[in-house]
Amino acid sequence: MRRARRAARPFVRAAADPVSPRALSSRLGGAAAEAKPSLWARFKHELHHYWIGSKLLYAETRISLRLINQLLRGQELSRRERKQVRGAVRHRQHRT
Repeated sequence: MRRARRAARPFVRAAADPVSPRALSSRLGGAAAEAKPSLWARFKHELHHYWIGSKLLYAETRISLRLINQLLRGQELSRRERKQVRGAVRHRQHRT
């Protein structure tokens, strides 16, 4: 069984046939051609971002508390350890 051939399309659209800005942008390869993620997808992405950030904050705080305990016991900290503690304290002050 053979398909019927479609009629040839004109190369130029008629002036009376309006084109939406989004359709025009998609033809030209613009950024508006990409579909916006759904609300659920954006929510999941944001939740993941906060989850990863809270895990990093927990790890940084745990390490810094261990270093502060070393300071309280009278041990000296290396330059990197002092920098770690200083950064963690700054982050804690900024977040509260």
